[in-house]
Amino acid sequence: MTALPHALTWLPSRDTQPLGWIAHQMHHDLHHSFVGHLDQLVPDLIIHDDIYHQHRRTLADKAKDVGAIAQDADWEVQYLWWNAETQSNWWDGFVRHAMTVGSDAHKQKVTTYIERILASQDSDGYLGIYGTDLRFQAKGENGELWAQAALLRTLIAYYEFTQDTKVYQAIVAAVACTMKHWPINNSTPFNVTEPYAGVGHGLVFTDVLDWLYCQTREQTYLDYAKFLYTDYCRYQLCDNDIQLHNLLDPSYNYQGHAVHTWEHLRPLLTAQFAADDSALNQGMAAFMQRLPNYLTPSGAPIGDEFILGKKAHATEVGYEYCSLQELLDAYTHLLQKTGDLRWGDAIEKLLFNAAQGARHPDGMGIAYLKTDNSYSMTGDAGCHCQGNSAHQVQTRYKYSPTHQEAAVCCVPNAGRIYPYFVKAMWLQEGESTLVKALYGPSELRTVINGAELVVKETSNYPAEHTITLEIASNAESNVALKCRIPQWATGVRVDGADCTVNENFVTLQQDWQGHHRVTLHFIASPVLAHDQQGEAYATFGPLVYGLSIPATESVDKNLAIAPFQERCYQTQAGWVPVTLPTQPTLAVAPSTHSHQLPWQQFTPIETSLGFANEQFVLAPMASSILRQVTFGYQQ
Repeated sequence: MTALPHALTWLPSRDTQPLGWIAHQMHHDLHHSFVGHLDQLVPDLIIHDDIYHQHRRTLADKAKDVGAIAQDADWEVQYLWWNAETQSNWWDGFVRHAMTVGSDAHKQKVTTYIERILASQDSDGYLGIYGTDLRFQAKGENGELWAQAALLRTLIAYYEFTQDTKVYQAIVAAVACTMKHWPINNSTPFNVTEPYAGVGHGLVFTDVLDWLYCQTREQTYLDYAKFLYTDYCRYQLCDNDIQLHNLLDPSYNYQGHAVHTWEHLRPLLTAQFAADDSALNQGMAAFMQRLPNYLTPSGAPIGDEFILGKKAHATEVGYEYCSLQELLDAYTHLLQKTGDLRWGDAIEKLLFNAAQGARHPDGMGIAYLKTDNSYSMTGDAGCHCQGNSAHQVQTRYKYSPTHQEAAVCCVPNAGRIYPYFVKAMWLQEGESTLVKALYGPSELRTVINGAELVVKETSNYPAEHTITLEIASNAESNVALKCRIPQWATGVRVDGADCTVNENFVTLQQDWQGHHRVTLHFIASPVLAHDQQGEAYATFGPLVYGLSIPATESVDKNLAIAPFQERCYQTQAGWVPVTLPTQPTLAVAPSTHSHQLPWQQFTPIETSLGFANEQFVLAPMASSILRQVTFGYQQ
């Protein structure tokens, strides 16, 4: 097979650094909140269980605390891989934070961890959570591929910041070990009984294969990725939404555990690009055709936690924080492989609205589950998620830095989402073009055509729509800078450089030797859009706006480390949802607030939106806890 060409090339993570409010928020999360303290908040899951080395799982293991509500003993045993997910996803986010906004102590902590992982690697290259009596032999629910994928993504992060060849060699050896024990087209990794979350998550081992292909251009890695996807499609598993026969069935509605459905977009995409395959092309087209039915106004993919045939609904169907990270990562891969800059709009919408709006405004916790219209956050579903539920006991609708009573999975993923966004802000096209795919205060330092190039973006994006690029090179550097024009922009003005304007991007090209300053002014007006239920919601630039609802806070639990708490919120008595007149109008008003963080203290940024005939003001939905985002019309 011959791989389809990738339109864009990833730059190493070390090349792009966050600045401004993004760096401030990441610094807060690392130094003061859950990213930097999760191992202290749940030490039994992250520190005490040396699951990748001394405590590898064997046939002798019985039920173990994995930080989730136990249904019964047999069920709990199936989750014995779970701490691998908690640990590795947390370490992935921690490594990326530490290497960008961390102290020397944070970086030393990362180095110590990486050295310990490298020391755990067996002589045959194995890096994983199973002893010799279980590895590559499990016939039931297992986390073999999933635990490997999550760990190797952490090693990839460290390598991209340090270029440590020992780490790269360890990744290559671990993947070779797995490919040897489950040989391509001559084994059945997904032919298991009683499969559940671990088996389904294991399909994203293709993330590592795709990364290795991007490093080496060795077709073997993509061939193996396609083999895994094909094998996954052969069996009746717990999460079947991504299976090709279901994608190609126009009557099929997604049913599965939502995070699997959305993360499995990446294995499908990797398999599609392994070779020109008409069936996989049709499968991808079918996924893309379905996707809008499952997205809320904030860009969130539904699933609370299971999809169960539901479609997007701003009030009645929630979404999981894990799903936000996994779909954002999938969007970045679509951007990189297709070169379609419109995926940048999808990334920014999801991050700045759904993901930021599921963080507590003070940054001290996240909502495991959230809805766009959020009328209560009291743990249980409350007025949310009417109809079928996969969980009789629902505890996920509240703010917590752990969510240990449910599962410590969403908090680690919340630590990954901004670093993954920052990594995709710049990509490379061909030999001499850099692509500015995503906006926000940041700095790119890279070498292209032998010249060192620095591009610093100074902006308060997404609060403001003006982008200033300070560009410097130490040598003659005739590099093209292709800057995405957001789909919400009605026009663009460029100051400081000659440019070519395309429908989706602006191209700046000249010799950048010395220092240069270019400003992009994206023109926008507030827009009144409508969701699938015909309700209205307001957008301005990349932000979705909503009405903040007065809320009463209660502390559900004080955690072992102050000041960490689990908090719930009730709508204050007497509040009722607002409806709109038949023909509402939008107006932009200057804000009287100025904050270092755009979402701080429930306030709008620079501009606020209001319906001229109604006496209320809207603010970015990410600035609130309880909120009304969509509005019905007055009868």
